[in-house]
Amino acid sequence: MLLVCWRRQLTEKKRDENIALVDSVKTAAVRLDLPQLIDEIELAEQGKGLAEGTEGAVRSSILSALESEFNSRKPQVEAQITSNIERIQDSITRGNGAITEKTQGLVNETEGLYRQLEQNVEATVFKNTVKATVRAGEIFSNIQFASPIANKEAVDALATEVDSQAIDAPVRASITQAALNDMLKLRDAEMKNDPVRYLSREKGELSINEVMALQRTMGVAEVDIRVTDNATILHLGTNTIRQKPTMQKHRCLKTLLDSLV
Repeated sequence: MLLVCWRRQLTEKKRDENIALVDSVKTAAVRLDLPQLIDEIELAEQGKGLAEGTEGAVRSSILSALESEFNSRKPQVEAQITSNIERIQDSITRGNGAITEKTQGLVNETEGLYRQLEQNVEATVFKNTVKATVRAGEIFSNIQFASPIANKEAVDALATEVDSQAIDAPVRASITQAALNDMLKLRDAEMKNDPVRYLSREKGELSINEVMALQRTMGVAEVDIRVTDNATILHLGTNTIRQKPTMQKHRCLKTLLDSLV
């Protein structure tokens, strides 16, 4: 009877020790960064690291605890990657292919997040996507203020490249094509809404003759050519309405009309 009790006590003690060991691993796992956590999972599978000296059910419990911690963090990391990619693509598109220091920081961070998840293939695809988007910016820069014919030639040349590109080409021309289309759509929308503001922002200070010449080159119909941005027109129009004396209204209206000639 005493022997049976002694053995039971040993079994219970060993079970409590194993439970305490697994609990300590759970606590340690929370403090590990993702790369360390991945390393510990690989070591635990071999009975090393935090699972050193364990076997059977105990090792399985330790491995399960490590994997559970990893799985709880993975969705957050993936969500951050998705958010970063959207911000990167938007920044490069709006910057006509240029990568700012802030955007480069996001690129580096995203690559690191992929590596943390050990998604090396995805990290390479991401890098090549950035390269393809930057290339779209280079193409766009050459046709941004060019004629519709020059724009069409560039778009058609890229379409031909997409059709003829090898399936295993790392930097996909189709991604460049999609990014270029986004840049063209953004430009066209801004030119339609406020061409003078767009040209002044992109080219710097311009004379009225330069503004008109650029619009003609870009295929804007003569009747639609503008020489004043929306903000100026709104400001002059508001002042005209607020002016009470007839002579002052006449002068303000004349200034507005002269700016549109």
